[in-house]
Amino acid sequence: MKQLEDYVKDGWQVQLTLTRSEEGISYSACTNNHPEKEVLALAGTGNSLHSMLEDLQHCERELYPHLVSEIDNKNGGMFR
Repeated sequence: MKQLEDYVKDGWQVQLTLTRSEEGISYSACTNNHPEKEVLALAGTGNSLHSMLEDLQHCERELYPHLVSEIDNKNGGMFR
């Protein structure tokens, strides 16, 4: 699974927010300032770091599939 560090390596700036509530901790991540100016931002949320990362990857696949394809090609498909 793609980690936050991987987004930074890909050129994103990443902001991670942890929020405590009665249900537990919620995780959210936002990315911005990608080197490709037409690529604006990504966001992911979840009740665990794992679910937040899955949501972030789903957002990336949906909004910018060409970025995921480039990453898959570089890494032998490990981020599918």
